[in-house]
Amino acid sequence: MAEATFIPRHRGEPDDDSFESLRSQAIGRLQELAGNVWTDYNAHDPGVTLLEVVCYALTDLLYRADFPVVDLLTNERGVIDWEGQNLLPPEAAFPCRPTNGHDYRAVILDKVQEVENVWIDPVDNRAAKPSGLYRLRLKLSDDIEEPAEAASERKARPSHAQIKEKVDLVFAAARNLCEDLASIEIVPVVYHSLKAHIDLDEGSDPAETLAKIYFACRAWFTDGIEFTPYDRAVAAGKQPEEIFTGPFARSGLAGEGEIGPGRSFSAADIIAQIRKVDGIVAVSDVAPGDFTARGTEPLFVQLRWPRTEAEIEVQLFRGGRRIRVSLHDFTLRFKELDFTNRGSSFTPDTIGTILPRPRSDYRIVTEYQSAQYHLPALYGVGAGGVATAEGFRRETLARQLKGYLLMFDQPMADYLAMLGNLRHLFSAGSDKKCSYYAQPLDQDSFPGITEFYAKPTGDILNRLCASSRHADRATRLLDYQLALYGENFEDDLLPHDGSPVAARVAYLQDVEQLTRDRGAGADLSLPPGRRRYQSGLERKLSHLLGLTCEGALKDGKVRVVEHILLASRSGDGTVPAEPCFRISVLLSTGCYCGDDPRNFRKAVRDAVEASCPAHIHADIHWLDADDMSQFDSLYEDWWTASPAARRERLYGEGARDAGQTAESTARTLRDFLDRLRGQEGET
Repeated sequence: MAEATFIPRHRGEPDDDSFESLRSQAIGRLQELAGNVWTDYNAHDPGVTLLEVVCYALTDLLYRADFPVVDLLTNERGVIDWEGQNLLPPEAAFPCRPTNGHDYRAVILDKVQEVENVWIDPVDNRAAKPSGLYRLRLKLSDDIEEPAEAASERKARPSHAQIKEKVDLVFAAARNLCEDLASIEIVPVVYHSLKAHIDLDEGSDPAETLAKIYFACRAWFTDGIEFTPYDRAVAAGKQPEEIFTGPFARSGLAGEGEIGPGRSFSAADIIAQIRKVDGIVAVSDVAPGDFTARGTEPLFVQLRWPRTEAEIEVQLFRGGRRIRVSLHDFTLRFKELDFTNRGSSFTPDTIGTILPRPRSDYRIVTEYQSAQYHLPALYGVGAGGVATAEGFRRETLARQLKGYLLMFDQPMADYLAMLGNLRHLFSAGSDKKCSYYAQPLDQDSFPGITEFYAKPTGDILNRLCASSRHADRATRLLDYQLALYGENFEDDLLPHDGSPVAARVAYLQDVEQLTRDRGAGADLSLPPGRRRYQSGLERKLSHLLGLTCEGALKDGKVRVVEHILLASRSGDGTVPAEPCFRISVLLSTGCYCGDDPRNFRKAVRDAVEASCPAHIHADIHWLDADDMSQFDSLYEDWWTASPAARRERLYGEGARDAGQTAESTARTLRDFLDRLRGQEGET
């Protein structure tokens, strides 16, 4: 028997959403329903023909539904509205607040250029237990002598008090609940002169090589955190979740680094750093150093910069002959090298050029044309209609068939309307008033539609989409979006007239801060006139109680007081043995909702415990309008006096009378909170 001269068609298992699979499943279902009543399921049967047309239309719908989600979220301008869709880019989703000493070091070194290294120590209270206070010791960056022509343009170096203030403001904005500074100190440095006898190869530039030697040794002496620019991290193949770890840093990805005040190093250690530079043949006559026992406090070791050519003690040789390097050329090469390796200053807005957003195409998925126009012309329901010679009866039968098939067309058209409005369905805009979408068939999609609908159907469909069940459906959709961020919402905390949809929309619009800053302390760096006392927990509770929505309760308030900020400080910055990891949550009785205040209070306590860090104890107090007003006045008085007192304590500047005023108002606030605990008991 002769072999086949053609390639046989490969018939694999059909996909679940393929035409063959849909047709097979539909006929199987029909056979179950029809039994012995109908047995002809061949292609010539009108019922099978209609079935195939419906299957074809469904495959078209499935094809559109299979578009990339990014395409379905793209608007008419060809871009994704990230804020409107409540989508966070990597540089917003992955970074977190400082959680340990390394994170605080990275934040300070990233934002205060005058600081080259930071040493962070926790301070115990008088009971030798953690107090939440930190002692910061700073190593300031060293000055490099500039060429004469650039010296006139050099800006005046900030004073030590100004540098301390910069560090304090950075820490105050980044600190967490029940954390604060006990002191800021600038640690003295001990200088080490770099001495060496170095042989160069033939191709190396002496000034550039000397600059690279000082640059390598300076970084090693500094022992601070090295930042890798984000563009280099991306080029090295790191993923966004690896790049954006810890707090966001303008300088790039923070390395580990070591804390190194008080250290010793051998000649071999310095030689190892010098040998990292290209173009070096041999290194000898290197001086070691030992700075571990200089007084009671460890010192930072700093590389001594040559101010004159005679102070350059790194001698360069080539072929046995010494090469002298101009101080001017050496300094310029070093500054060029320092500028090149420092990299760019990044902001979240510029990360999009490094990590491009997903590429997308705007898809018009709502367009629909009746499936009837794919039927054979014999049926008389297509564009050609029924021939005049067929007569009125034949035309009437065709219209009956069209009206029957219209019941299949409308749901498929509405499905495409839902698909085309996906970006509106999963958004949290303030105009979220619709969770069902439909599109009435018109003359373009269904010619002759007016013969079946005497009135336009748009108004009817709009009323159906805005049905009374909208709130329930919209709430479930918003709960799904909240779950993407690991958040949930309890309607039991909302007032009777509070809108569950509006409360969730407000929460989602603020979800970046509510998730990242849920453990944030009150921002002590904000200037007067701003709402300074709002911590991350206070912000979250205000959202959970629906106090941030339009039309919220006028007298509803939440206040969070950190006891560590009110505690008396001794001269060395320590605090009494009383618990410092304690907060007081003050709520207005105007927040009440529900018929049973006890159940509502329990729900609030559960919300506080779920939102508050586990190591912090929270006292909850309910205040009437008069008590809340009194507290706000006292708290405002304390906060007004606190910045000057803080300056005097941490920077050595300011008036002591301001410190006395701050202590007096803090004592009044402590008495106020003690009175509340005495009245209610610890709840």
